[in-house]
Amino acid sequence: DICYRESVPLINPKNFMNENDRGIIITSRPTIYNIEEITRRQCAKYFPDFELVMTGQLPVEEKHDWKRWQKDIVDRKENIIKERGVYVYFDDSPSIVEGLRERGIHTIQLGGRI
Repeated sequence: DICYRESVPLINPKNFMNENDRGIIITSRPTIYNIEEITRRQCAKYFPDFELVMTGQLPVEEKHDWKRWQKDIVDRKENIIKERGVYVYFDDSPSIVEGLRERGIHTIQLGGRI
């Protein structure tokens, strides 16, 4: 969990927003090793006025099926993006970015983790 505790935002999303926009953080971080609580603290520290939505993930025993896991995350994020009326979405996972773009979601890749 040290990589999560020590991570800092790569950009300030407020630089891409106007005064009428609202910020929403949508994350699929795992719920193991206290990562969910670390994420909540980081978001409260760096973006206290943003809504935080934790999508959850498939159970660990089901993550061995990479394509199923990826589709599940894309499904979860797409639903939240559409429900909240998100116009532009940033993600650091190339496969998630690709999956969302295929569904017509305006997605910008930030970073490049697999």
